[in-house]
Amino acid sequence: RLLDLLIIDDVQFIAGKSYVQEEFYHTFNSIVQGGGQIILISDRQPREIKELEDRLRSRFSGGLILDIQKPDFELRTAILLIKAEERHIEIDIDAAKEIAEKVTDSRELEGTLLRLLSISLMQSQSNKITVETTRGE
Repeated sequence: RLLDLLIIDDVQFIAGKSYVQEEFYHTFNSIVQGGGQIILISDRQPREIKELEDRLRSRFSGGLILDIQKPDFELRTAILLIKAEERHIEIDIDAAKEIAEKVTDSRELEGTLLRLLSISLMQSQSNKITVETTRGE
């Protein structure tokens, strides 16, 4: 309870667990009173979490709430280009667009990039991903 920063993912899973909620309530208050920061991640807004105590719902709602959605086509394309550059992979812009069109999950983008890199390395021993690579040609 003497932390400067507490990050909790999937906080919605404490709902319905009275003892956990009680302890978290006191932990939350201690950290905030000590000047610390708390970051809570959930797949739902605080008001949508059933079986969450009202006092916790109130505290969760009292901070900055951001709704983060899946990246759009342009952002997925940019993510691919950045990931490729970080890994020293050459990728055609058209290939990146084709991948971004098909893969909407941001975590899956990097996996797809690596899979296509391995295919390219096996086929042509090149670290370049082209539209032909994305189409399996």
